[in-house]
Amino acid sequence: MLKKRIIFICVIISFIFVPLAHSQNWVSMPPYNTLWPLWSPILSPVDTTTNLPTPIVSSLNRFTILPYQPALTWDPYMPYPWMLYNTPFGLAFYDVGQDSIFMWPPVYLFNWLTFQPSPISLPSGYSAFPPISTTFLSEYVPLANEAYTDQYGVNAFLLTALQLVAPFW
Repeated sequence: MLKKRIIFICVIISFIFVPLAHSQNWVSMPPYNTLWPLWSPILSPVDTTTNLPTPIVSSLNRFTILPYQPALTWDPYMPYPWMLYNTPFGLAFYDVGQDSIFMWPPVYLFNWLTFQPSPISLPSGYSAFPPISTTFLSEYVPLANEAYTDQYGVNAFLLTALQLVAPFW
């Protein structure tokens, strides 16, 4: 009888503590299934009711308005993430490979025949993929911010690489 109680208690404890020990780094963001960084305290602050990081937006479509810029999203099949910005015309992204700002979404994520999103299929384990390296962010966030400012002439407050990863700023 005591042995059954101990096993029962161990099972209950594992249901409570194992999910806490395994934290997610990324969450899928509708409607395109690009990944949103749960590891960024500014982009995914901890919800006081659940004690879990929660994205500051619920979807990434052309009409999403970001409270902080740049935000980050990533197609895990691509070698680098996108930095996202508000523009007078809707959401835009900085493409590292082309060193340019484009309107969201990238062409391949939208079906131009049906005018509907064309979401990516995410690989298994995507939520545990590692965060974007601080070296990458330190190098490319300033370039993205500059490209955004040059293209739109906006002198808005833009986050730095450090602010994207720091717990408090």
